[in-house]
Parts: sequence; structure tokens; C-alpha cells
Amino acid sequence: MLIPMCVSLPSERLSCASLLSLTGAVGLLCRSSFKPPELSSGPGEWGRPASLCVSGRRPCPLPPPPPRSAAMTIGLRLATLALLLAVILFIRSSYRLAETARLTLRHESSSRKASPTPPISEEMALRCLQLQQEVLGMQSLKKVNSTLLCGQVTQLMRCPWTLNLTQLEQQRTQLGLSCNATGLLVMTQDNTPLGGKITYDAEKRTRQVDTEIFNMLPQSPPWAGGPGARLGRCAVVGNGGILRNSNCGAHIDRADFVIRLNLPPLNYSRDVGVKSSLVTVNPSQIIKSYRNLNYARRPFVQRVSTYKNAHLVLPAFAYSSCTDPSFRVYYTLQDNRPHQRALFYHPDYLRQLAIYWREKGLRETRLSTGLMMVSAALELCDRVELYGFWPFSFDLSERPLSNHYYDDVPPKRGMHAMPEEFLRLLRMHSQGVLRLRVGQCP
Repeated sequence: MLIPMCVSLPSERLSCASLLSLTGAVGLLCRSSFKPPELSSGPGEWGRPASLCVSGRRPCPLPPPPPRSAAMTIGLRLATLALLLAVILFIRSSYRLAETARLTLRHESSSRKASPTPPISEEMALRCLQLQQEVLGMQSLKKVNSTLLCGQVTQLMRCPWTLNLTQLEQQRTQLGLSCNATGLLVMTQDNTPLGGKITYDAEKRTRQVDTEIFNMLPQSPPWAGGPGARLGRCAVVGNGGILRNSNCGAHIDRADFVIRLNLPPLNYSRDVGVKSSLVTVNPSQIIKSYRNLNYARRPFVQRVSTYKNAHLVLPAFAYSSCTDPSFRVYYTLQDNRPHQRALFYHPDYLRQLAIYWREKGLRETRLSTGLMMVSAALELCDRVELYGFWPFSFDLSERPLSNHYYDDVPPKRGMHAMPEEFLRLLRMHSQGVLRLRVGQCP
């Protein structure tokens, strides 16, 4: 009965081994505390302590203790088990209180470093609350009234935003139980044993983990810290045209960990920043833009060098067509930039993540890379901020907007449901789970 309780402990700052050791110690203490008192067998002295029954200078002889009844034995065991469960529940609640206090202090500290938020009127506060309720009540953005949406989002961005630790922890727990980015976001030697089987997440295809694949994998994720450690404040930077002229670069660069999507150029640093910690790569980019790295390795190396020491992550085992270009990226980095590493999404994580969002009503052929990384960040980070997430062809003033901040190549139709994904992000912003920045950064 103790193992399930142990497994359910939050984020494993308290290991199962230490918990079971403590449980064993308490069990021994409880067992010794139920030892019956020594009794005397002298005539007429039954039931008195041995120290009171004295004949001359010698104590009366002690008989063996009376046998316990079955009911007494069961009662003692139940009492011991109840005490152990109480200890476990106390430890769990204490950890959660400590973790909540830690996050609160960290949030307050980061808030003090930022520019102070000017006070708002009571009327504005009521309007912000109404806006949040309107967003939470939205069912779809497939058929959107652009004027109404832009007005709502513009006003929502002006409202004070506060981190809701309860909502964040609830979202993080749900994602952790369903998907487990902490242990399964990328393939490692710890979660992908030699000789095991890889099941592609988007095809009914399998592949054995041979020596070549196993040696490509790190022992553990490069960003992994100690048990329960998180990455601090994370910025997930989308590539939407809404980032142009946003002046968000300084905000992004102040984050502890910056995630960028699909090898974006960093030549608009005032708007997008330059700091990079993890960069995703779409294998189709390698095939189309870099000729599958057969003759165009130098341009690729030059592009990834702009991310300095950031690692790259690819869906090598999503489709069979993704495997070869992903391997080529790995070997190109090994030959030219060995301090940067190519990581592979674990297909089990992507499969479970798709199921998670499908059960929450999101219907699309495949999740966008942006939603994948936002979901992972909610598990891995203390606080998540989003930039460049706006899936519409107009800005908040309803002026025409390019698809990306660096080009206007249209998205592939029928693959992603970007407006519906954005609605989920907007809801989480309204709940205080993450902060979505749309438009100008202050």
C-alpha cells in the first residue's frame, strides 16, 4: 500500500527511498511502543509491577506475558498503519506548502525587479474580471469577429496579470500524470534502453534501438537539475508577425530559459531578443532549405551558431521521413559544433500529449510545435511567458500582418488548428497559468 502513495508524491523532491526508510523507522517505533508491561506471578500479587513484588531482597519471578488475542493483534496493526498514513499525508502537505511558498517568494522577487504596475480603478478591475470570464466562456475562434476579438485582447493585455499558483499546479499535475515532460520530453539512455523498441508517434512503424541510436542519446536531458528542480522563468517565443515592432527583445532575454521554434532568424533582436536555450527544428526545413545537409552544411552551421550553446530538438521518430534528416543534423553538429547537441523528442511523449489535448476538445491533425513546447514548459518551468503567438492575418488594430515576423510564407492547410490552440492559451492567460504577451511590450 505504501508504494502507490510514494509514487504520487509531487515532483519527487522527496525520494521514495527516503520516505520508505522513514516509514520503516516509524513502524519499528510503533511496534516497540505496544510492548506489554512486565507483571509479577507472586501469590496475590498478579497484575502488580515486578518492582513491587519483593520476597526478601529478590524480586518475584516473572511469567511469560499473556498471549495476545487475534483482535488485539489486528487492532495494533491497524493503529500502526493509520499512524504511518498520517505521517505520509503530513509529509505531502508540508512539501506542497513549502513549494507554494517558494514559488510565491520567487514570483514576488521577480515582480519587484520588474517595473511597478500602476494602480487601476475599480471600474477597470471589474472590466478586467468581466473580460476574463468572457474569454473562459469562448467555445471556438473558427469564425471570429476580428473587431470584437481585437478589442477584447487589447483590453485584456492592459489588465494586470497575476500568477495563480493553484491553477498552475493543477495544470502542471495534469500534464505530468498524462505526458511527463520531466522524464519523457526527449529520448535519453535512461528512458530508451539499448535493444528496446521505438514506436513512431504518427505512423504504425517501429524501430529497434541499436547501438548507433543509443549512442546518439544523452544519459539525461542536458537541462536536468536535481530532483524536482525547475528552469525558473521560461520564455517560449513563437514566430508570429505580431512580434515585429513589439520591442519585446529585452523582456525575452531576461528569462532564465528561452525556447525558440523552427530555426528562426534572430536579425530582429530588438523585437525577438537573442538569448536561446532550446531551439526546435522541423525536418522538412532540413530537406527544403539545406538540401538534406548533403551539400549545404555550412549555411546550416552558420544558422545554428547564432543560437550559441542552445541545443536543438527534432521529431526524429514522428514520421519515417523525419529520421534521416534528424540523424544528419546530429552528425553535422557533432562534426562542427560538438558543444551543441541534437536531441530527439520521445515519440511516447508526443503521442500522449496529442491524446491529452484531444480529450480537452482540441481537434487537429497534429499539434503545432508551439503548443508542444508550451505544454512542456508548464511542467519544466516555474513560470511561463509567451511571445509571438497570434495566428491571424491582422494585428490588434486590424491592419494586415505577415504570417511570420521574418517572412509571409502561409501555413500548411489542414495540419494545425492554430486559432483553436490560441484560444487555449488565451484561457490559460486569463486563469493566471501562463502569461501571454500580444502586441507591444512595455
